[in-house]
Amino acid sequence: MNPRQLIPAALVLALVTGLAASPALAKGHSFSLHFDATINGEALEARKTYRVELNGNNEAHIYRNRKLVTTASVEVRPLAKGQARNSVSLDKDRIVVEIRTKNQVIVFVPRPGSSPSPTATLQPILLSSVIGSEFGRTGANA
Repeated sequence: MNPRQLIPAALVLALVTGLAASPALAKGHSFSLHFDATINGEALEARKTYRVELNGNNEAHIYRNRKLVTTASVEVRPLAKGQARNSVSLDKDRIVVEIRTKNQVIVFVPRPGSSPSPTATLQPILLSSVIGSEFGRTGANA
């Protein structure tokens, strides 16, 4: 490649990298809850729409009306056959444990120094409203 071709190629690469890292263009999943719940101690209200976006560093950002509500450490796993899709699992204290999308399970990792309740039981709650896009796909309402 000659030097004259290298500069435009580098600019295109920088532009694509910048756009991919932009939070405004991050792919996510919108959800609402049947019950009030919490993530990292931050309250999420029932019947409100939230958006979870993954940043690629095992971290999820939860937004409401485009405002950041909380950030949490997560593990992302493929959805196994037979698992409920488009659902949120809460423990007995109504702490969000995981969010299941069409193809993924977003598991919330407890903060260092905290531990889940030894009597925690998961209660899958089907989402009353699923809006937006699946991670890795774009939709009309994304």
